[in-house]
Amino acid sequence: MFDPGALPTGPTGRYLVVLRDVGQKALIKTLKDSAGLSATSSADFEGAAVSSKELAKTEAMIFENLGVAVVQADPGQLASLESVVADHSSPVLGVEPEEYVCALNEGGEGGPLLSAAGLSYLRGYQDAVNALVASLAGAPAEAEGDEAGVAAAYADTASLTWGLQATLAARSRCTGRGIRIAVLDTGFDLAHPDFAGRSP
Repeated sequence: MFDPGALPTGPTGRYLVVLRDVGQKALIKTLKDSAGLSATSSADFEGAAVSSKELAKTEAMIFENLGVAVVQADPGQLASLESVVADHSSPVLGVEPEEYVCALNEGGEGGPLLSAAGLSYLRGYQDAVNALVASLAGAPAEAEGDEAGVAAAYADTASLTWGLQATLAARSRCTGRGIRIAVLDTGFDLAHPDFAGRSP
């Protein structure tokens, strides 16, 4: 019998580096110059298929068609990569830990092997199929999503608004330091429902 508890969870110890579409040579050069990482491209393998053994042997594997590199980096190299993110001319858009993601677990809503993430995926898939059927049948698609669940998942808290939660801003390593913004204030409507119960 399948034992979902045997599946790995959490960080893999590697990092995902999200890349701009600037070409393989520029990406390899950036990884080498910024963090001293030797990089290999999946394009160097037959059918762009990279085995887990090959991935384990390289410091950085660039999956050019996906715009992502999987990187094994020490803390100093990681800090160097993260500092490159702030440079808007850099090919590096972001750096985050690679994690095992499993849609199966031992319990939860939807059956004994379906996790919350798996259930969310299935609901999204169902919505897409329903919209496709409605489109092909010439009927307007009906919204059958779980609005209450979405509202609960992204409810404002004392420290984070729903928008900051939805975009995972609290988990970002970027601080925004050095960014300049301008606010054009057109006034405050005390009668607007978003401000009900708040004092000016």
